[in-house]
Amino acid sequence: TPQKGAALQVHAGADDFPEGNKESEHANDRAGLFVSRAPIAHVALVRVMLGNSRIARIPIEILDDGIISRVVRLDPGAEQRDRLDFERRALLTRITDGRLIQVRCFQEITALEQDGKKIEARQRGNEILQSLDRATPEFQEEIDKLQARAKQDGLKVTGILAECEQQLNLLRDKQGVLRQHLKALDESIKAENDPLVLAKKRKVQDLIRAAELHKSQADYDQALAKYEAALAEVKDDPTARQAIDVPYQALKKGWQTNPGDPEHITARRFIVETWPKLATIQNVRDELGNARRAFTKCKAVGDRLAINKMHLNALEIATRCGGELKKFNNPPADEEEKASQEMAVKVFEELLKFLEEVREAARGNVKK
Repeated sequence: TPQKGAALQVHAGADDFPEGNKESEHANDRAGLFVSRAPIAHVALVRVMLGNSRIARIPIEILDDGIISRVVRLDPGAEQRDRLDFERRALLTRITDGRLIQVRCFQEITALEQDGKKIEARQRGNEILQSLDRATPEFQEEIDKLQARAKQDGLKVTGILAECEQQLNLLRDKQGVLRQHLKALDESIKAENDPLVLAKKRKVQDLIRAAELHKSQADYDQALAKYEAALAEVKDDPTARQAIDVPYQALKKGWQTNPGDPEHITARRFIVETWPKLATIQNVRDELGNARRAFTKCKAVGDRLAINKMHLNALEIATRCGGELKKFNNPPADEEEKASQEMAVKVFEELLKFLEEVREAARGNVKK
């Protein structure tokens, strides 16, 4: 809708966006049509004001002498909110990338340790630990700056950066887990180089550490197997056996299913075998209903560990699907691609909504 009235002002500059109120930069208003006072060639740098509020800054390419139309939003805070949201999403992506690096780091050092390459595992873990330790305060500083700028611009800041804060807290928590694991790994490496340390003790330490690492990544079957192997090594040492048996029994109790509840067994099998392998949006579309049923059943019976495993796999699944969305042409090349893109976006939105439910449950809303 063309706008009229003295409250709406347009200023046009040839070399830079005008920031003052010079008469020469103030375009003439002719019943909703704004005309610069002086000729401008090539590009006009336009500032739109509503009263004392800046609405937009627009570069306009000049190709001929015809009228050029641009659409602006007259909400004075729209530009600030859009810019803040853009920077918030960019920051959230960087923090999420840090979380992915953490997940893959755990996977890498687990594989290296299983191959007996403990020194390489320690080196790789320390590289990631130091890198993310440097990034974490930078992320917090950016969050604080965005919060301060939002307040300065008069925007409501309650919850605007909550997801960034939440992901950053998860990043910090997992940094602590990684730090403790690397400390234990370093002690193990030192013990291996000490001729006075028995080989059996080193083996038990390795098994316990592997069990704890598998448990932190929700690989509970592998964790139980490592605990059982450690218990077999210390069967003649009651003190050492008791220290291992306490976490083993707690995990075994939490991970067991009721043989008389086939629905729970089916739900658990889906979460362990099918859910982590969802690699495409089509996979998600085919299995999202089964995922919801499995989640609902585990929530009903208080299966906290299964829900936690589902949550830990969620980040990888969402990242894979998000990457698939980026491959679509924008705009779509044809109607078929448009339909595929619309379907993919809808499935992705449903996935994100479901993952939010899983995350809330994994944060402690499920009780057994």
